[in-house]
Amino acid sequence: MNPYLKRLSHVGIRTSDLDASLKWYTEVLGLKEAFRLERDGRVVIVYLHLTQNTFIELFAPRPDQAAPPKTHFSIEVTDIEGAVQDILPRLPDLSVRKREITTGMDGSRLFNFFDLDGHRIEFQEFPPESQEAQAMARWEK
Repeated sequence: MNPYLKRLSHVGIRTSDLDASLKWYTEVLGLKEAFRLERDGRVVIVYLHLTQNTFIELFAPRPDQAAPPKTHFSIEVTDIEGAVQDILPRLPDLSVRKREITTGMDGSRLFNFFDLDGHRIEFQEFPPESQEAQAMARWEK
């Protein structure tokens, strides 16, 4: 492994409406704003804390931007049932397509929901039998 790599720094997300997305990520997901970057007196990027050391980076739409590309990111959770019960009351109907927690091909437990621009957000728990948990255990040896 590369000894210079430390951890995931941030996930960058293009938005169609920065203010609406900022509200969604803070009020629904419960993230806190870390800082803003401006260009020519206009906010172009807002960083949100996911954890102390990991951020979600929201980009303001550009005038030449088509619809934001669809992508996803995953947030590891320690108690997926608790995490889902906590967030479901805040999720708008358009954010939830399935309310079930599923098990992925890798053995992880998953719950997916969507932000205002259709980006999929995945809560993921790694039980001991999951491939991720096994890979992390091998890393430590």
